[in-house]
Amino acid sequence: MSSLEKSMQAMTDYDPNWYPSSKVQIALTLLSGLSGVPNLTAEHVLCKVNQPHVRLGDKGYTPFVAVCSSMKSSWDRRPSNAQLERLKGLIGKEPDWFVDVNPSSFYRDD
Repeated sequence: MSSLEKSMQAMTDYDPNWYPSSKVQIALTLLSGLSGVPNLTAEHVLCKVNQPHVRLGDKGYTPFVAVCSSMKSSWDRRPSNAQLERLKGLIGKEPDWFVDVNPSSFYRDD
């Protein structure tokens, strides 16, 4: 059974008491499987790149579905235009650039 099939099965067996991380992983797997975008991750972001003074969320950051980052290893695996169009159709929003909660030194760029 593929990851997408397992996630679809999990949605039919959904329990609202699951850990939030489990819910997020199922959602990412479904979005990835339906859009064809293989490298979706859940991140926390502070603000939009073009609006650095406007903090997001009531804690000053907000959860976010990341498609790729400016790190070379991530950028080289970014989705095709067709995959991104399918993902936009599923989410209903245009992509944008955001500033990560963690500094760039937090990440290794293999």
